[in-house]
Amino acid sequence: MKKKIINIVSFSVIFAILAGFGLYSFFDKDEAISEMENRTLAQKPSLSLSSYFSGDFSTDFEEYYNDQFPLRNTLVKLSNKIEALYSCFKVGDGATIIQGQGGVGEGEALSRPAEEDTTEPDSTPNNDKTTEAQTNVDTTVPETKKPQNAVDVDEDSKETVYSAQYVILLGNRAMEMYTNSYKKIDGYVDTLNKLKKNMPDTKVYCMLAPTSIEFYAPKKYNDGKSKSQYQGIKYAYSKLNGITPIDAYSEIAPHTDEYLYFRTDHHWTARGAYYAYRAFSKTANFEPVDIKSLETGTLKPFLGSLYRATQSTVLEKDPDYLEYFVPKTNTTAIAANDAAMNKSYKIKVINTNITSKNKYLSFVEGDHPVVKITTDAPNKRSILVIKESYANAFVPWLCNNYSEVYVIDPRKLSVNIAGFVKANSIQEVLFLNYMFIPTNKTYMEALSSMG
Repeated sequence: MKKKIINIVSFSVIFAILAGFGLYSFFDKDEAISEMENRTLAQKPSLSLSSYFSGDFSTDFEEYYNDQFPLRNTLVKLSNKIEALYSCFKVGDGATIIQGQGGVGEGEALSRPAEEDTTEPDSTPNNDKTTEAQTNVDTTVPETKKPQNAVDVDEDSKETVYSAQYVILLGNRAMEMYTNSYKKIDGYVDTLNKLKKNMPDTKVYCMLAPTSIEFYAPKKYNDGKSKSQYQGIKYAYSKLNGITPIDAYSEIAPHTDEYLYFRTDHHWTARGAYYAYRAFSKTANFEPVDIKSLETGTLKPFLGSLYRATQSTVLEKDPDYLEYFVPKTNTTAIAANDAAMNKSYKIKVINTNITSKNKYLSFVEGDHPVVKITTDAPNKRSILVIKESYANAFVPWLCNNYSEVYVIDPRKLSVNIAGFVKANSIQEVLFLNYMFIPTNKTYMEALSSMG
């Protein structure tokens, strides 16, 4: 009898707890996004006879409840830490491997490094016929010798390297592991070359941005044909036809003792983007603004995409900060969901009042389908930047030198680039991507459709 009473009480308590959670979940305010996971959360589905009998409502409601369960973020974080704790093990080189927990963001999901391509790269440019517009194009590539890193991390470093779903943790810095896939790089360059053919009279540039692992990890993670982003960039630039390469790498490398990359996020900082902008100025023939002459400030704390992926307590205890620099020109910026920009909304080039945990939103307020920035720069130059989020920290620097800056994110807007350039009388186009993009299927499919 006593056992029966205990069972009834236990069942009643559990039922009451679950019912309480259910009622709370039903009446509380649903969240639109998860800042911790950097993704959109499912919303309450609409009930109809067709959705009920097809089973769609049941499936959608299950997804909705999983996303909107009370205390979900706390429980997910606790689960991630427990799972990480149980999945640690030592490997021969002294590294500790930790199973990762998720992606870095929309269209830039944390992914396995490309399968190693052992095919020897062919440094000979494509043999497509050169058009008149392609003559006198500077196809200079970085010198064969890899620039010396300012931060020298020895192969025999006593720091323990942790790895989590293709992220390594060295001290208080997390970095995505990288492998060159020359076949995918070929696909990226072929896409750019095809898009350029549709813009024979437009000056087109390409900038491939290296990531932090290239400068801050032991050599075994960034050296040789397989791992060196420098070699991958050099190879890509040798294949461009009619497109001018921008050697950001050589400008960044001597300054890696500065705060150029976030430690908890996969992006470069505004200062890192500044050195890329300086490299661009040399090729695009304009005078770069002096970084010391600008209004500046910081937003903190910032725990970025690689913290969300690893849930590392080391990173959590030592967060990043975001440094911003306000352009010297007066700027007006709008964003829109369509190429005609009929229904636009105002944004800020630098937003210094970011309440979100994702402080990287300070730069042009994040990713939009299309952005148009108008400045009072005196030279009346216009440029279109084709990008993913790596360019967000770069675009504000262009406002110091261009009177019109357009920005398009292929993941969010399907548009013919040549048609857009012609319709808006744009003089220059810059393809700016970080080194993981050639292996990003979602982005590459979107980019290929813009021809």
